[in-house]
Amino acid sequence: MNIFYFCTDVGDSGQERSFYVKFVGEGVSDHGGPYRACFQKACSEEPKLLGLFSKSIAENKKSSLCELSYTKNTDTSFENNNSSLQYETAQLSKLRFLGNLIGTAVRHRIQIPIQLAMNVWSPLVGQSLQTSSALFKIDPDYEKSLQKLEQLELETNHTVTTETIEATMDQYEDAMLAARGIGNSLTANDILLLNDLKNYFLTTASKESKDSKDFQKRKHIYFIENVRKIRLQRSTVQFDSLLNGLGDVLPIELLPLFTPHELELLVCGPNEINIDLLKSCTEYKGVKEEDEHIQYFWNTLEHHMTKIELSNFIKFVSASSRLPSSASDFLMPFKIEKPESNSNMLTNPDSYLPKVYTCFFQMYLPKYTNQKSCNEKIKQAVRECTTMDADVIERNGLESYGDE
Repeated sequence: MNIFYFCTDVGDSGQERSFYVKFVGEGVSDHGGPYRACFQKACSEEPKLLGLFSKSIAENKKSSLCELSYTKNTDTSFENNNSSLQYETAQLSKLRFLGNLIGTAVRHRIQIPIQLAMNVWSPLVGQSLQTSSALFKIDPDYEKSLQKLEQLELETNHTVTTETIEATMDQYEDAMLAARGIGNSLTANDILLLNDLKNYFLTTASKESKDSKDFQKRKHIYFIENVRKIRLQRSTVQFDSLLNGLGDVLPIELLPLFTPHELELLVCGPNEINIDLLKSCTEYKGVKEEDEHIQYFWNTLEHHMTKIELSNFIKFVSASSRLPSSASDFLMPFKIEKPESNSNMLTNPDSYLPKVYTCFFQMYLPKYTNQKSCNEKIKQAVRECTTMDADVIERNGLESYGDE
């Protein structure tokens, strides 16, 4: 039996956790923010660097999705099969650990910006993927090539030669190899399927009956369906490792209660920042929502920032680049406060960046005197403040207005 432990600290604002985080080279105190930042890196950026994910282009071509990596080790430094097997075993172990991390993030209500393709989300909720439409969403170019191959028919008359059939079979073999993926070769079953298809082409090529042509067509469509299935399910072994990792932490028997989109929303949160939702979950201390500089701030978010900048702003103030999907899922309200009384931000606000405490979703906002200054300083803070080291800098007698 796997036992899941979690703890909270009086200064964590209710952030459940399994461990505390210490960033090497930074003097940050973990009251929740660094813990969330750890999941941001470990679940979305590190898997790509470790080769656990491979890119897949979505149907709309506007966003890069990821599949579980299906490629075998092709590093020439691995001199024998035993070393290669050790490599693949290590990759599966990493995927299981990734499943542990994703499951922990779900339990602790931490949204992670992990963009996985539908051939990951759908099997997680028990839905099979064997259709043309499913593959088109994952790999549209490959699906289009299969559809062209699906329309290919050999003329069933005496002019068809062995060379013609061989050339046609090369196309089928290429499609099968592409389905298996880089670094993989055809299996014994693949070869049998190809030979079976070739034999039927040879035996029906000289027959002119409609029945033989229909049978031939059904046979090669059956082949295409198998190739499509191979492409959709080629990372099954990797998927099983990820699922086992999730099962160490979550009751995966309940996952079929969700649709693929609902599960993605639970794990990742909405892909776009909902400003109205953020407003509804905001508290003000020492300032009022109708104050002019507060209106400048909201106007900056609503009309002067791109989607990426908005996501980076949320990461700047909370150490998580996604918001929950509803107000009830917020761990804590977003707090906007006036600068501390001993701060120069009070006397010369347009020269200072906002100061935030990511652990507490808290921001000290200078009383900017105009919209332009507010736009520039909010964007500069999001762009340049990339560490959580302000607490150490201040203890050294300096002032900093980056994130903590």
